[in-house]
Amino acid sequence: MLKNLLLIICLSVSLSAIAAPTTTTKETPQPVAKKSQHHAAKKTHPTNMSKPSDKAVIDDAKVQAFIKMMVKDHKFNQTDLEHLFKQVQWQKAILTSVHHPKEALNWHQYSNLFVTQRRIENGVDFWKKHKKVLNQVSKQYGVPPEIIVALLGVETKYGTRQGNHRVIDSLTTIAFNFPKRSKFFTQELAEFLILCRDNHLNPLKMKGSYAGAFGMPQFMPSSYRRYAVDYSHNGKKDLSHDYKDAIASVANYLKKNGWQANQPVAVAANVKGYRYKKYLYKGKHHHIHKPNITVKVLEKNGITPKKTVPTNDKAILLKLAAGGDQYEYWLGFTNFYVIMRYNPSQNYAMAVYTLADLIKDQLENQNS
Repeated sequence: MLKNLLLIICLSVSLSAIAAPTTTTKETPQPVAKKSQHHAAKKTHPTNMSKPSDKAVIDDAKVQAFIKMMVKDHKFNQTDLEHLFKQVQWQKAILTSVHHPKEALNWHQYSNLFVTQRRIENGVDFWKKHKKVLNQVSKQYGVPPEIIVALLGVETKYGTRQGNHRVIDSLTTIAFNFPKRSKFFTQELAEFLILCRDNHLNPLKMKGSYAGAFGMPQFMPSSYRRYAVDYSHNGKKDLSHDYKDAIASVANYLKKNGWQANQPVAVAANVKGYRYKKYLYKGKHHHIHKPNITVKVLEKNGITPKKTVPTNDKAILLKLAAGGDQYEYWLGFTNFYVIMRYNPSQNYAMAVYTLADLIKDQLENQNS
């Protein structure tokens, strides 16, 4: 809705190429408030969809092996873990969500869900309410307030929708029933238990997304341990209730993943001819890559940014479905890539950037 959310197991969509020699686009895609189009993403469940084990969680051989590993490698008490996992439940609905993430929508559908007028207005209100801490954090970490606000807006509607799945159920279900991502989620389950032990949290009480992310920024457990900040200086890193901690933690995540202060995120572009096609971004989910082609090279191949940017800057060329048979072309720079480190989806990164731009514009219009 670091990170992140929904964040990590979502599937990227490869958008088809078109033959039109040129295209135009508005500098900021306009939000569409209607959400009824979400039904277009529904598909028949594939026959090979993962299913939870028929055994109780505690009786599953993989869970037993995991418990032994946690006892050996991280000094947990085996009896305590066995008692805990007797209370954990497989969640079939979580596996359904894994197979049908919102990031699998095209850009037009995705933006209709996350870049809405209500979310813009709520973002302006959130910025006003937390103006002081946002300004302090932005100055300290070099991340613009609108980016922090928009990311929290996409993730949890500014902290109001943090998820209702028990985190331990989510992580356990995916770790031991979804082989494609088993290694990652098994590690996240371990990180979660260590986080709870070290911070005296009840693992059965923690709730979050279907993917096991939690708190206002929807950090995965490893990100929580690595990037969470106690900005309130009260001895706790509370990303579920403390807005100061959540705001600073988002900025800390982005900075430590390479955010470049006072540098662009993305810029709309025109394309012509056919040579531009070989530069279209082909990064796949979980295998994103940094911008590696200079604007100068892109310009020589029919790709023209709509705003002036340094020709030595490196970028990726994005092609986004804008509805019907229309497409938008954008150049994404290092900061765009950093947002994708939070959630490896170009739709997600574009939603954060677009929402940030619109929130900033509306706030500036109110102040003028």
